[in-house]
Amino acid sequence: MLLCLNVLAPPCAQVIGGKKVGRPWRRHAANPNVSWQIIRQMNRTLPPAKWLYLTRDPYSQVCTCMIRRYCKQHGLDYYDDRAAWLRLSPLNVSADVLQLCLDDFELVAISAAELVRALPAARFGQVLNLRYEHLCDHTEETLLSICSFLGIQCGEKYVAAIRNFVHSPHQYWQYIRWTEEVPFDSIANLIRRLPAHLDLEHYLDLQRR
Repeated sequence: MLLCLNVLAPPCAQVIGGKKVGRPWRRHAANPNVSWQIIRQMNRTLPPAKWLYLTRDPYSQVCTCMIRRYCKQHGLDYYDDRAAWLRLSPLNVSADVLQLCLDDFELVAISAAELVRALPAARFGQVLNLRYEHLCDHTEETLLSICSFLGIQCGEKYVAAIRNFVHSPHQYWQYIRWTEEVPFDSIANLIRRLPAHLDLEHYLDLQRR
């Protein structure tokens, strides 16, 4: 996830981002020039931006994609019918769905990393790199670093609210039925072949944690 923040006047900040993080990166991969046009326009019309780049465990990302596709195929809503698909887990997904989710993760990960690396060089603002796992396990420390980066205050109520909101960073793999046709190791193989600058290899130690 990449969030653009314009600090208007402390302690206020204008945040531009979205929950459905995959869709914008797919659009960016298809036509990077459009993304850069938007960023240039923002740079001309808004205060100097700062960017938060949040990465997450690839195992959780790929498995979440598989669960969402399972829900779509079976007429379930990922959020509203969570209890239903949890009862049905481990879910039977096809090898085609696994491959679609692996390809999607690769596309999004590479597209995001390339744009993020280019932002400071193009003088479009500073980037703070974050890991979702660190936010979950060290919530206060991570939030303090974010607020320091933005130059705003980080109150105790805010920290407590975020701590209650975040959930276990390493989950969802247990909700998939892994087989020879749908091998769990395929995610590790994807991590190994992705470019080193994505800095994902440390996630190999988290398998089925």
